[in-house]
Amino acid sequence: MTARANRETADDYSGFVAQLNPDWRVVACRDRVQWILQRRGSPEMPRRDDWRARSYCRTKAALIRCTREQRTSEKCAGSAPVTPTWTWP
Repeated sequence: MTARANRETADDYSGFVAQLNPDWRVVACRDRVQWILQRRGSPEMPRRDDWRARSYCRTKAALIRCTREQRTSEKCAGSAPVTPTWTWP
């Protein structure tokens, strides 16, 4: 694990939860109190070297709603959206 692994935008972030597809993933925030739905790079620019937060969700229902709103499942090659199992500390 690198020093960048502590940054939520890093590829090797230690709070990684689920990869939805090549462009979308879910991570836990540093304090482990919410999920962050992230998209690779910026939607406005072709940057591909980091992850950008698109939604912050404290419940499973909110995470599912946000993945639908962001249309992450359209790019999941026909598979069901991944829903991480989470129990709050």
